[in-house]
Amino acid sequence: MRLDKFTTKAQEALQDAHGISAERGQQQVDVLHLLKALLLQEESLVLAIIEKFGADAKKIEKEIDSAIDRLPRLTVFSGGILQAYLTQDLGRILENSFREAEKMKDEFVSTEHFLLAMLSTPNKAREILEKNGLNYDGVLKVLAEIRGGEQVTDTEPETRYRVLERYTKNLT
Repeated sequence: MRLDKFTTKAQEALQDAHGISAERGQQQVDVLHLLKALLLQEESLVLAIIEKFGADAKKIEKEIDSAIDRLPRLTVFSGGILQAYLTQDLGRILENSFREAEKMKDEFVSTEHFLLAMLSTPNKAREILEKNGLNYDGVLKVLAEIRGGEQVTDTEPETRYRVLERYTKNLT
């Protein structure tokens, strides 16, 4: 897997997913960890998409946390190193995210490609997202609206989308 083909936000999400897994003492990094990382990300495109659907992001996050809590944990003794591995589901999502980027004629894999791959591949994150009203075709439509025909041609496309400004409510 070539990390140089991921946008900065996509790379950060993968690192954060690993961090979430490690914080919980879990050896495997799963799709659920990645989805949680995408929801927590600053200026999250995935969060904007979820809110555009009218779904309750906090409820989704609680469901993700509950599912993550059911994943196996390891006990690591003081000073021990926890080696992390990607689950098969996450490996498939990453592979499919490249396909999604290709379909959209994007040069880099971005966070929206992760979301589309999650919704097009059987996995626990997909179940949670679909239960809360998200679906592949709907996300494609929302993305077309947000992106306005732009393609991902560099590692910082999210800055051009002005996601928070256009698609979320200011609660202050």
